[in-house]
Amino acid sequence: GGVSNGSWLCCTNDSSLRSAVDQRQGAHYSRRLRHIVNQADGNAPYARHTTAPDCDSLEYACVWYTDSTRRSLDWNGLLPIDSPLTPVRCQSVFTPTKWAVR
Repeated sequence: GGVSNGSWLCCTNDSSLRSAVDQRQGAHYSRRLRHIVNQADGNAPYARHTTAPDCDSLEYACVWYTDSTRRSLDWNGLLPIDSPLTPVRCQSVFTPTKWAVR
């Protein structure tokens, strides 16, 4: 499992593996960008501080942008495979607001 919004197709002709593949189809893994972002990343000078979200406990099973301009992702969502370098709003120990976009 990963944190992208991509989909995967797993097929096999080996009958001994088929039951294992069938069990995995439709499995839900609750991983989001927040699970891979390091809050104490040393690249703090490159991060810009931002305001905290209204609620940080929501999880999105899709790509979730922080605003209508689509300039940054919410770290409770998924990474878009068509634009993987989009900055992410996340917690940061190096900014005054404790939130950054990087």
